[in-house]
Amino acid sequence: MTSKALFDIPPGATAQVSIIDPTFRLSNTPMGYLLTPGMDGFDTLDPLTTWSFLVQSSTGQRALFDLGVPPDINTFSPAVVQKLKASGWTVEAKQHVADILKENGVDPAEIGDVIWSHWHWDHIGDPSTFPGTTNLVVGPGFKDAFYPGYPAKPDAPVKESDFK
Repeated sequence: MTSKALFDIPPGATAQVSIIDPTFRLSNTPMGYLLTPGMDGFDTLDPLTTWSFLVQSSTGQRALFDLGVPPDINTFSPAVVQKLKASGWTVEAKQHVADILKENGVDPAEIGDVIWSHWHWDHIGDPSTFPGTTNLVVGPGFKDAFYPGYPAKPDAPVKESDFK
């Protein structure tokens, strides 16, 4: 789940960072879910999005930072699907980040690492859209909190298959 190769960048190497719009939009989110105190006349937030980032080092290594949301929310763990369906929010994503990469001339097999900034459902996407050779990089404490994932942990926000 972690990759030492990601951090084996020689001194003086540079990186190019490209922003990716993963086509995710979240609508009908109550203002109080993210912002308080409330404001008169502002009951819901404008549509929200997240971003993914392609990091390409001058040494040829490539990594993705976050994966957005998959087009089918039913690919999430049941705990996340249940929360989203009960929320009343409108969750829309048109493409997987892997497909956006392909459309822009980047083969997902060339991505060495996918880095999850954190476990929230709107950042983890669907790692199965990348080959098994792609490393999943998570932060300290992540494995202790969530591994091995659903179904071994029925209430886990991530799936066991995400770690494969």
